[in-house]
Amino acid sequence: MPEHNQAENPWNWGSSEADNASPTPDTPSPASGTPASSYAPDGAPQYTPAPNFSQNQANQQPGIIPLRPLTISDLLEGSFAAVRSNPGVMFGLSVIVMSIVAVISGLANLWSPLDDVFANLENNPNMSDDEAIEALAEMFTSMTTSLVGPAILEFFAVIILTGLLTYAVSRAVIGKVTSLSATWSNTKGRVLPLIGLTILTSILTFVVAAVVSLIFSIPLILLAFSNPEDALSGIAGATALLIAGIFVAFAALAYISVKLLVAPIVLVLEGAGPIESIKRSWKLTKGFFWPTLGRMILIGIIVSIIGQVLGLIVSVPVTLGFATQPGLALALSASVGILVSGLILPVQAAYNSLIYVDLRIRKEGLATSLLQESANR
Repeated sequence: MPEHNQAENPWNWGSSEADNASPTPDTPSPASGTPASSYAPDGAPQYTPAPNFSQNQANQQPGIIPLRPLTISDLLEGSFAAVRSNPGVMFGLSVIVMSIVAVISGLANLWSPLDDVFANLENNPNMSDDEAIEALAEMFTSMTTSLVGPAILEFFAVIILTGLLTYAVSRAVIGKVTSLSATWSNTKGRVLPLIGLTILTSILTFVVAAVVSLIFSIPLILLAFSNPEDALSGIAGATALLIAGIFVAFAALAYISVKLLVAPIVLVLEGAGPIESIKRSWKLTKGFFWPTLGRMILIGIIVSIIGQVLGLIVSVPVTLGFATQPGLALALSASVGILVSGLILPVQAAYNSLIYVDLRIRKEGLATSLLQESANR
């Protein structure tokens, strides 16, 4: 049975915590010519500006974070506190889903003919150049097909898990601990919308990357072959343009990543659809691009270091132990890598969820509603 229904959901952006609030600098007021409720899809509730924080409210901490604008320290401490406060759900849900992905990945690698390819190369040291090229092409194809499918599956699993874990974090913010069954009961209806959101954001990211690549590739080709008599100058110009293109592509993808960061969280907690979640995420991060990007980079570095250390501890013995069976070693290493990502994913999911909470506290005064909800414990 759900712990609360949609009407009682404190995360609804139509909640009344700021009905009579004065606007903050982050939220335009009707007097400025822009309605405070300017974001409102058809049939959706509207939100209003954030209230000013009282000192008493700023010191309130019913759960894993203080209900005020969050610092980097608050985000990090709160992320690990979310995992510690409910390890059964945070780790349990992640391990269940990522174990399924790991098994599928392992089987996909085991079924690939990689061992046969390596055996062919080892048993035929005097093969011709054409045979060697064919064998290498077969090896590349085997490795690609065995890795791409599981990678796509893992990508979708991570997005969906991030959304589902968000629910547990949202309860921890107000000092409540939810069970695995309650988490699933309250989020199972969001799985298909999360898949739809993942497809939409993937398409959007691909389109941005394709447009940037097209913009730079055409002049790149023209510049490289514009002056056959001075090939060196053409190559230098093409190289400079290529570097600029790579920089612009990374900048564009970073921008998209920040603007879409909280879309899965919005979809789960606010009950919005995929398109509305994208619009809502875009608006919530408006004016907070650089702080959000810096926070994303920080947690990316932290989880990357943790993942690399855990991965090396587990995968090196596996690789060495099955050195004579490269196909099996690849299968086990891939599976171990997925399981390791499942162990660190709860921390990153909690961190992203708290970024969402921080944005709403800063822009919409969500703290008041959360304090009221925490008092109902």
